[in-house]
Amino acid sequence: MYQYDLNEISRLTGFSAETRETLSRYYAKLPEPVRIEAYKIQSDLARQARSEKTQGREPEFFYAQFLIALHKMRSIETGACTHGKCGKDGLTAEELSKIELIRKGRIRMEHRKKPSPIRKMVEVRFYKTIENFRAEGISWRDISKYIGRFHRCKISHSYLKQCFEQISAERTVEKEKV
Repeated sequence: MYQYDLNEISRLTGFSAETRETLSRYYAKLPEPVRIEAYKIQSDLARQARSEKTQGREPEFFYAQFLIALHKMRSIETGACTHGKCGKDGLTAEELSKIELIRKGRIRMEHRKKPSPIRKMVEVRFYKTIENFRAEGISWRDISKYIGRFHRCKISHSYLKQCFEQISAERTVEKEKV
């Protein structure tokens, strides 16, 4: 089992276990570009604080730096006082642009697309059939008619083609990873 020194993390960050948990939930709700920004800040902090890194406790050190980065991001987003200047007037232009980026990302993240049940059905039930038919040179319209007639599932030929190509691309990427 994993054995990490949580006291070392508390020492490096000054955060309680509850605060660390809150920061983890904050990270989970961030949009992906802002998550990448969190790692960028973490790597900058880690470079600056190399003297605090202790031999054999590197995971704790980097996790602590990540938590500190998340705390800074959350403070910037909420407009909290992080560097002695309080209020919106005390924030720099860079910090204001970061606040705007984070807030825009949160709004966009609320508009997640609902997964398509038809696409899932194409992936699970019809993918191999479509693949075989396309290998034989059968048109998308004819495949759509076949699925409608023999499987009683009406899917337009253009949407069928779009789903099949997306699924094929995803499967190709997965094969390359392995």
